[in-house]
Amino acid sequence: MSCGLHIHALSWSPEQRRRHEEAHLLRDITLDAARGEFVGLIGPNGSGKTSLLRCAFRFSKPLAGSVALDQNDVWGAAPRWAAQRIAVLLQELPDDFGLTVEQIARMGRTPHKHLLDGDTAEDAAIVAAALRDVDMWHARERAFATLSGGEKQRTLLARALAQQPSVLMLDEPTNHLDLRHQIDLLTLVKRQKLTTLATIHDLNLAAAFCDRLYVIASGAIVAHGTPEQVLSAAMLRDVFEVEAIVDRHPVSSRPRITLIHPI
Repeated sequence: MSCGLHIHALSWSPEQRRRHEEAHLLRDITLDAARGEFVGLIGPNGSGKTSLLRCAFRFSKPLAGSVALDQNDVWGAAPRWAAQRIAVLLQELPDDFGLTVEQIARMGRTPHKHLLDGDTAEDAAIVAAALRDVDMWHARERAFATLSGGEKQRTLLARALAQQPSVLMLDEPTNHLDLRHQIDLLTLVKRQKLTTLATIHDLNLAAAFCDRLYVIASGAIVAHGTPEQVLSAAMLRDVFEVEAIVDRHPVSSRPRITLIHPI
């Protein structure tokens, strides 16, 4: 079951910069994602998107503020508790160590097991359902290393779904994918109806798939709202330093961005 994600007044900086508060990479970040909502995090390179995501999925500990699932403090809970509820899909593809598609997906069950527990019939059913959801069941015996980029991302999404998480966090999930597989992957994610926080580089994809957007620049949230509220020519000029035309997509009526040139 999905739960709400609530980030409040969060600040963070790398270990080597923590003596200088003014150098904090993230400053006073407040962000909410309601149950089942797909929230996009957009901003220029180096603005802090990935760093914020790492604080949220309990990789980088904040200096101040909180991350909560509903009313439960993520950083105050046990790591296993968080791992059972938060699934993550990162930009970097993991080493596969010769594993098959099914073995990769089965790793999603790890947070729900103790050290010496074996796989159960329930585990097998959950993994099979996840692979079918992402249309990779037919390739379950293939070596992960032999897959295309899109197939690898779908397999990793199956691993995330096999965790049966309450929240899904994605860091540039369409990076290195061609146009078809970008759309396919985000459609699969949207179909899960999980609370989702995703950093997205392509603003037109963010406009098409996200319920709401947060814009981060220089480590601070500078705008948030629906794609219609956030994506404007003025925001793109101020934050991304580009001139653009923002109109309506002729099919979806979502915002459509046509870049003109950098400022």
